[in-house]
Amino acid sequence: MKLSVAAGLLLIVAFASAQQSAAQAPTPVPERSESPIPSQFNSVLIDEFSLDANTFIEALLKISAQFQLPLGVEWVKTADTLQPVRFSRTNTSLEEVIQSVVSMRAGYDWRNEAGVVHVFQRDLIKDNRNPLNVTIQSFDERAMTVGWAYNDLDQMVSHVVRHPDLYGISASVLGYPGEPVFRFSAVNAPARNILNQIVKLPPAPPNMKQVWIATFPERSEFSRTGFFEVVPMWNPKFVPEQPFWILLRWGDPPLENMVK
Repeated sequence: MKLSVAAGLLLIVAFASAQQSAAQAPTPVPERSESPIPSQFNSVLIDEFSLDANTFIEALLKISAQFQLPLGVEWVKTADTLQPVRFSRTNTSLEEVIQSVVSMRAGYDWRNEAGVVHVFQRDLIKDNRNPLNVTIQSFDERAMTVGWAYNDLDQMVSHVVRHPDLYGISASVLGYPGEPVFRFSAVNAPARNILNQIVKLPPAPPNMKQVWIATFPERSEFSRTGFFEVVPMWNPKFVPEQPFWILLRWGDPPLENMVK
């Protein structure tokens, strides 16, 4: 596999036999114990802060961009989460800003997970039908770009959630000359943990994507294996198999299907 990706589309084929050894259906998700927020959040003091966003997801993206925070979001698109967010504080901290915005929506919580701000709907994160709870048995430690890592992970999850009997899955990977490569590995980790690794990787050039978002519909839809399906982000006519999550850069607006 090349260590960098030339501009344009590259086609790869991943075989199901490799995927079966790398991903499996989730085991019950244990309750997470509450842990203190790391000190760096308390140390970021803010004299004055105001936020004007059209939706919950836009508010989170604005906070992430302003404070350069890697962000992961598992949320449900509802009438409530599509409501505007108006917020202002003086003499506050970054922790209080995040907590105040997240607590505006019933059923949501957040944690700092090894440097990534993870915002989630509490029932969703505990549900074994959530594709992000698929256990990745082995994610190889080899040099790769964000695009390759994203594609590898998506195929591993897709094999469990949508194509347990498929022998090969084709995918296209966008890249650009000089795109940085990285190495990390994971063993028996939920898919979301791999996403966290992807969005917090240094170095972080201006076009590096450091936000992941999984958007679920208010009325649950299911794959043929019984997992939750996501809200389509792209026109199904042109992208029949929708990605489970979207990667964005700091400063990118939410995609249209997230907010309409």
